[in-house]
Amino acid sequence: MGIAFNLSTINWLAHVLKQHGPVPRMQNAYEERESLARFLDKLPHQFFSSRRGENLIRDAVYSALDLLRRVPEDEPIPEGLFHGLRELLSDSPWIGLIIPSMENNEIDKYITSSSFLREIVYEERWPDHGIILQPEDFGTGPKALLDVFPSFQVALDQITRWPGMLFWTPNNEASFFPFDAASKTAVRQQAGWLVAHLLLSLGNTIEQFEDDYSRTFPNTRRTRTEITTLMHISDLHIGSKEAAVGIPRLQSLLRTSIAQIPREQKVISVVTGDLIDSPRQEYHDFARAFVEVLRSLTAEPPVMVLGNHDVRDDGYLSEDFRMAIRMPTDRVRWFDEQRLGFVCFNSVIGGNLAAGRIGQAQFGDVGNEIDQKSNWQDYTLLGVLHHHPVPVAQPDWYVKPLYERVFGRFFDRTDKLEDARDLIEFATERKLTALLHGHKHIPRVTEIDKGHRCSIIGCGSSIGKVPTNDGRVYLSINRIDIDRSSGRMFCRLMAERTLGAGVKDVEKHEIIYSEKL
Repeated sequence: MGIAFNLSTINWLAHVLKQHGPVPRMQNAYEERESLARFLDKLPHQFFSSRRGENLIRDAVYSALDLLRRVPEDEPIPEGLFHGLRELLSDSPWIGLIIPSMENNEIDKYITSSSFLREIVYEERWPDHGIILQPEDFGTGPKALLDVFPSFQVALDQITRWPGMLFWTPNNEASFFPFDAASKTAVRQQAGWLVAHLLLSLGNTIEQFEDDYSRTFPNTRRTRTEITTLMHISDLHIGSKEAAVGIPRLQSLLRTSIAQIPREQKVISVVTGDLIDSPRQEYHDFARAFVEVLRSLTAEPPVMVLGNHDVRDDGYLSEDFRMAIRMPTDRVRWFDEQRLGFVCFNSVIGGNLAAGRIGQAQFGDVGNEIDQKSNWQDYTLLGVLHHHPVPVAQPDWYVKPLYERVFGRFFDRTDKLEDARDLIEFATERKLTALLHGHKHIPRVTEIDKGHRCSIIGCGSSIGKVPTNDGRVYLSINRIDIDRSSGRMFCRLMAERTLGAGVKDVEKHEIIYSEKL
């Protein structure tokens, strides 16, 4: 059987398929009920199976909708509402999820079409009674995923290999199978082979099946040495009370995330400023210790720039602090094997430290250093700075501090780099793939296009030092994968809302994004 779904309701689908899973949480109870009603209302039209199976689903949905309408709005959604649907859907030995590449190309349009799902369901002989899920709205642009269910993390960890299909079992064994997206014919053959050969009800494992798939379709393999992973963190504010709690958790998350990356894949950590809360001598040792942890995790010194909290009011950097963290002096950090260059801007040398300024002299110096690399145009260039090149929109969960509420539009006008126009022109002329920044404590991804498309990727506070509506932490880490073989960059903006609650209980939000190099 097959089910098409919308991203806004994917977690309701996961909740129905897995009993005792967490109820998807929205901003308020009204949004929860509305999203559930939309999911139930669409399900009969997006379910493909035998005629009998489609009729049974339709009856179960109508019963659930009738019960939902009779539940008072101030009462929680009863678990019994899903009983009929679960009886029909939750006994499958496996569930498959079709995952597009997010390029919105012809292959993406094909595998998210109703005709593709109908072919897989009606034309193939399935040895197991599984379920195939198909997204309807996985086009280009950032995608927000709330409360990501555990099996989908397997696909996210292989985002550079999309498109493909993710399969998982009731005991959470999961594996991702990439497509060779050379043609629709190849994709149709691979998808058909998957559902026609996946037989888990007799005790076979997905891992064994993965080996069979790779041997049958060798073109789906991709060497990991062509992928470079950046772990982008920011605004650690070492010395603050939030850092005392957040730094140990951040180190644990980084250690776990990096350990899951294949060993042959290069990992580089990037810190976009505000390593310490203020330029006080007693914070230097703590900062040094954290930088050494980053070095040990990636076998490379981190790429770092300064933030306004790292320097004095006049923009002066203490020599003791520079030595403590081994602050590099080169303006461009080259990684020749990976064909990567990090263009590091110091945005705290003058002007308003809250808004930041780079200055013409520094633009000239950085340009000279790039030109010293004779083949620099063969490299993927990434800009790194603390302040944001364009204003940051306020998300719903963010609580504005008093000075922002009081000064209002005046604050908004100064809430970007003072010479942002010059930076954007520099990024356009030098064809920077992305600008990585911090400062606002709000994760975001957007892009500018002034004749050359450049992504702007902001990391929130990686210790959760940010006011929120619900008073809970919002700890941010960005993972950026650069794939030379496909010529694409993939970005995951990850946030943890329950600090240290354990992998199974942690509430994780993600924004995923893909762009050409």
